[in-house]
Amino acid sequence: MARASLIAMTAARAAMTVTARVVIVAHASLIAMTAARAAMATGLVARASLIAMTAARAATATARAVRESSMVIVRGVRRAEVFHRKGGRKYGKDNPVISRRQNDDRQVIDEGSVRTPRERDTRRNERRAADERTRDKRAVDRRNRDDRRDGRHQFSPPRALEEKLAKEVRRAVGERRFAYVSRQVGAALDAYDRERWRDASKLLAPLLEDLYLVLDVRVIAGRVEYKLQRWRAAAEHLEFARAGDPTDMTNMPVLIDCYRALRQYDMVDQLWEEMKLVSPHPMVMAEGRVSTAGSYADRGDLQSAIRIMTHGGEPSHVQPHHVLEWYVLADLHDRAGDPVTAKRLFAKVAKADAEFYDVTARLAALGDE
Repeated sequence: MARASLIAMTAARAAMTVTARVVIVAHASLIAMTAARAAMATGLVARASLIAMTAARAATATARAVRESSMVIVRGVRRAEVFHRKGGRKYGKDNPVISRRQNDDRQVIDEGSVRTPRERDTRRNERRAADERTRDKRAVDRRNRDDRRDGRHQFSPPRALEEKLAKEVRRAVGERRFAYVSRQVGAALDAYDRERWRDASKLLAPLLEDLYLVLDVRVIAGRVEYKLQRWRAAAEHLEFARAGDPTDMTNMPVLIDCYRALRQYDMVDQLWEEMKLVSPHPMVMAEGRVSTAGSYADRGDLQSAIRIMTHGGEPSHVQPHHVLEWYVLADLHDRAGDPVTAKRLFAKVAKADAEFYDVTARLAALGDE
């Protein structure tokens, strides 16, 4: 209360000062008016103007002081009101905010994720896919840096085109431009083989306008776009190639994976049915099976994915596509909550190829279950 009284007294004194200054302003104005009238009466117009200007300046300065004093009064009144409600400012341990933080004995209990199992599986799949894409990109960037450092991309001559492709390119661009375009296509094929996807894309982009109807060029363009994760552009190129030769299933697994990434699951199912009817090479069939099963896993239907991957019996001679299918099937069983089957399948993979992807780490993670 003593501090509030002091603030109030200060505000009162400021108000008295303001009142006195207002009176001075009034007196100054009155003096100026009287002097002006007297000067005008005696013919001293110039001196009257000077006196009036001096008085006006004094009045302006005093008005400014009045405004500042008014703000002091307002701030003083507000401080007094706050002090009356809350008391003086507290420091250190007396501060109520710090005291609440120190004395708060509430505990946070982690009850686990609020997501459903299907949502957790979807998020985990997305994270794994993102991690794989990141690892692939880093590996490609490393190889590109090595190539640039060694100068291989500058001095190695591009490959010669196969006879069939060379004829189609010559028919599309004519004899005059054939030499240049064929060199660019060969350089793009070399870049693709070295997994330098961006370089291959830059080489192919200006050629596609002229080579739009050449199926082999559209296939390589689609595969490059797929490696760069441009799913829609990749699907467009590969669909054009598929329309040109519906019996060729070589690129079907890549096309299925594009539609899987685009979440166009109806197209995934349609293409998988076409593959089963044609029954292509076992490696191509295995890749298509893996892409289709992955799309069902993305949809949260792990049991359907497991059914797609479960087929046939034990092979008499283990081939690379068998190892791939075992690994994918083991991963699906692990995600479906069947660690025993997952460990058995991972063990088969490790026996066939101990360095296959991360099979050693997956077995170690499953432990003695």
